[in-house]
Amino acid sequence: MLFRSYAHRAGRIGYRMSGSIPRRAQGEGLLPRDGARSAKVPGYLDRMEMPHLLDPARGYVISANQDPGVAAELGEDFCEPERAERIRALIEAEALHSLSSFAAMQVDRRSHLLVEFRDTLLTARATEDAELLALLRAWNGDLDAESAAAALLETAIREAAHAVARRLAGEDGPMLLGANLGAPLAEIGRAHV
Repeated sequence: MLFRSYAHRAGRIGYRMSGSIPRRAQGEGLLPRDGARSAKVPGYLDRMEMPHLLDPARGYVISANQDPGVAAELGEDFCEPERAERIRALIEAEALHSLSSFAAMQVDRRSHLLVEFRDTLLTARATEDAELLALLRAWNGDLDAESAAAALLETAIREAAHAVARRLAGEDGPMLLGANLGAPLAEIGRAHV
């Protein structure tokens, strides 16, 4: 699959997805299927069934590898929508943009997801450690490489997601979610060295 965003000098904007996408029922496409046991080849989506957008009323197109939100089952390999939502917020925060404002969007490192996660942890009083509480409260929401709070929150949300996934997937977890699902992050890192 390839998403192409475009803008024409006459003022038209849009995006179109191209590629060969098989017709699938909702939820199919995450795991391989046994082709020898399949009833028939499902066929492919035609050009007009593929995600596309032309001259949206909002006046801009966002492409951040997010799910395009169409009825066709395209698989499960899209990024979460947080980056697209952040870009939308930055675009809508100003009436007029410049090259420098768009350049700033490209390097923006704010994580609304981790800010919400941090706020949830603070509201739930997940810790009583004064130093940790001060670190979390002082964090500005940016994913700077030097930020101890950002590293802590990234690790905590990953561990929480793994715990939820293990609980929901049960004994099928390693097959469905990856062989390293149950391993602590330190062990996963050593396995890939």
